[in-house]
Amino acid sequence: MIRLQKNLSPEHAKKAVAALEKKIQALRMVLEQQQIRGSRDIEKAFEEKKQQEKQQKLQAILLQKNLTIAERLQKGARIDTDRDGLSDAEEFLLQTDPDRSDTDHDGYSDFSEVEFGFPPLKRETAKIYSDISSAGKSLAAISRFALMGLFPEKEDTFNPSTKATKAEFVGLLMEVFANMKDFSYQKLPFSDVSSDDWFAPAVRAAFSLNVISGDEKYFRPLEYVSRLEACSLVLSASGTPPISFLKNEKIPFEDISFSDVATAITCSEKNILDIEEPEQVASTEDVPESEKILPSFEPQKEVTRAEMALMIYRAIFVAE
Repeated sequence: MIRLQKNLSPEHAKKAVAALEKKIQALRMVLEQQQIRGSRDIEKAFEEKKQQEKQQKLQAILLQKNLTIAERLQKGARIDTDRDGLSDAEEFLLQTDPDRSDTDHDGYSDFSEVEFGFPPLKRETAKIYSDISSAGKSLAAISRFALMGLFPEKEDTFNPSTKATKAEFVGLLMEVFANMKDFSYQKLPFSDVSSDDWFAPAVRAAFSLNVISGDEKYFRPLEYVSRLEACSLVLSASGTPPISFLKNEKIPFEDISFSDVATAITCSEKNILDIEEPEQVASTEDVPESEKILPSFEPQKEVTRAEMALMIYRAIFVAE
């Protein structure tokens, strides 16, 4: 309690009152700050509880056995509990800690390690593949799929610039978009695929899901995959419908036929496959529409292993 001394002169009393008012104001400010802190603590606790409930619900979803990898990544894409850049679904599949941004305590976030090709569960300076740095923009996709154990063999090199075979492409595609065990009963429709082949489960799944056709006698597992075929496979597996294209519309690529234009446009506009824009002779504003140089889709160009990983990874979120 604050008391004023008795028998003060008017001047001293005035000073004492002013000092008292200052103390009262200071006390008010302290009380207000405590109220604000209390309010913030309540809001923080509420947000934490809400986030915890979201995480528990997501965990229950992710533990469902019938979900594909693509479905898990889609369902958990917007939740990142530790705010490290990896969604909780990615952390679940990578087996990192969704509540800790640096699972292995090496000073680098899980996201940074995965994004640049390092194992996030071990304190290692070596990348998961010695040649992964040459994969360019495909590096992060290769890293994620490798750490999820989706490539059939773990080797020291990935060979990102090597052309992807049909077996490799369909194999990775079905690892992501199908539960291959569900199709173990399916008879193999191709004479060049044996049940002992590592890619046989993927072929069964792809055939059952109408991603590939059994019209032909051979699957040709060692043939390379063209850009157009890769687009068709990815769109089919991800359930992405082709963008409609009318006959009177101008085909936006110089090397695509009308029968393939819907697949090509969808793959390009959905950002599944990158298309290089040609250099125009003059400013595009000065060139009539009919004289502009059209980009090339290069439909028969064979995709590399790096492009394969990137296309399939991007398709996950197109289908979201």
